[in-house]
Amino acid sequence: MSKKNETGNTGLGKLLYAISLAGQECDFGNIGLDGKRVHSINYRDAGALVSDYPRVAAIKLLRKNLAPYHHVTREAAQRFTTIPARFGQIARDAGEVSIALQRNYGQIRQALDRLDGKVEIGLKVSWQVENLFAYFLERDGELKARRNQLLAKGTSLHRMEQIEFGSYVHTRMNQTKGGISKRVLAALPPAEVRVEANHTDELITNAALLIRKELQPQLEEAVEALGQSMGEEYSLKLEGPWPPFSFVERVELHLSHAYRQRAAVSQQRSAPGAVKRIYFMAFLLDDILLAPLKGVIFIAEKIHAQATEELLDEDGVRQELRELYMLLETGKISEAEFEARETVLVERLEELEAYKKGESA
Repeated sequence: MSKKNETGNTGLGKLLYAISLAGQECDFGNIGLDGKRVHSINYRDAGALVSDYPRVAAIKLLRKNLAPYHHVTREAAQRFTTIPARFGQIARDAGEVSIALQRNYGQIRQALDRLDGKVEIGLKVSWQVENLFAYFLERDGELKARRNQLLAKGTSLHRMEQIEFGSYVHTRMNQTKGGISKRVLAALPPAEVRVEANHTDELITNAALLIRKELQPQLEEAVEALGQSMGEEYSLKLEGPWPPFSFVERVELHLSHAYRQRAAVSQQRSAPGAVKRIYFMAFLLDDILLAPLKGVIFIAEKIHAQATEELLDEDGVRQELRELYMLLETGKISEAEFEARETVLVERLEELEAYKKGESA
């Protein structure tokens, strides 16, 4: 008889890492959590990558658990077109995984086809000037005129007028950013574009591109030509290529209540829009579409609400963690920097999980 674990459940389940487009069963060796063997459970050309794991209520967000999860998804993406699974999902057994693949093969294959033969490349466009406000004043006559009008008032200038001018500056800056972004993206080869949130004044465009592998040289040439035509005050930088995980609907097992796993890492952010969910018996594909916050909010209550939303943005923290592992994998950051940043992100995820448990209690 199997020994009961700390949650009262018995036996081993199947921990899900990803689903890959693979025509035959795959064995990745002992690279899973707790050094377990990762292999595929296949239906036709779709393989769910799993390893044995106790049927616990939740897997702790520790590096010893997160690191092998990310390692498995990266290894799979190097060999196959892959959709990563949400972290911490455990099926009762191989049969549950197999039935899910069979019943939902059409949706799964459609998602895999969308990514097949493509890579994700990051694009960042920034201003490279010493004083961004002075730079804008010299190039925006209307902005300069309004600034001069306020300065002429001297000590009679009211606080509200200063706030309104600050809002106007940000509005003009965002309009300029939008125009530059539109120009840059229009000059690129065909690609699916997801624009990330932009929280810094210097950053103009922060985008992820889903592009066919054979178009990558054309993309690099287009960005180089743009950089030369736009001038030294602009910086255009490509990052990647990476597995196109930013563009996937992350797979989640829809388990019975006894074995359902809490979402320790939230679903992947996608392009602006509405929330779309496809429910079916064993799998749930989430595509969370978050619209960017427009304008500058100066009312205290709204500032507080925005700050609270960002603090509770579990999806954003998970995205940062994924990108951090990619930076380490590609040698863009040192091990020491990785560990320091990873500790902060994991602690934030644990705090969010504890807070949300308290809210739902």
